[in-house]
Amino acid sequence: MLRFLVRRFLGAVVILFLLSIVTFLLFFGMPRDPGLLMCGKTCNPTSLANIHHVLGLDKPISTQYGIFLKNLVMGSNGFAQGPCPAPCFGYSYHTNDQVWATLIDRLPTTVSLTLGGAIITEYTFSLPGLGNLAVQAVFYSDLPLLLGVMIFSATMILLFNIIVDACYAFIDPRVRLA
Repeated sequence: MLRFLVRRFLGAVVILFLLSIVTFLLFFGMPRDPGLLMCGKTCNPTSLANIHHVLGLDKPISTQYGIFLKNLVMGSNGFAQGPCPAPCFGYSYHTNDQVWATLIDRLPTTVSLTLGGAIITEYTFSLPGLGNLAVQAVFYSDLPLLLGVMIFSATMILLFNIIVDACYAFIDPRVRLA
């Protein structure tokens, strides 16, 4: 049984790693510049360059991703807003709130609406769940928030799948051999 659960857990870790890469790379395909969003309407090239430097947007994408992963595990946001407890998704570019706190705040509504198509329902009725939060993150090109929602949601789905797999393996030992 332990070997079965370890295999499931390692598979979940690989899936989360790949998801974080895909989500991170998709963000850079977006037409919006998070530096411009933070800089505002009176932005000048010097201010924009400074914001890019503070956010690490002046580094290669691979370096930015490495910093993101390190900060996620170590509990540092990597930006100027201050310390962030692990797991740390940083601070939202749009609201300057800690992404982790925002995710936890939205979780109850999301869980209650999961069966009904959370993203469509939350967005249509302006409910404060993770689906609506994901749409806002895309709209505002908010990488920390988008990555936080994606990784947190995937982690919860994988966790529940592992729990269900463990229950099946407990009920039917033949499942452990698969």
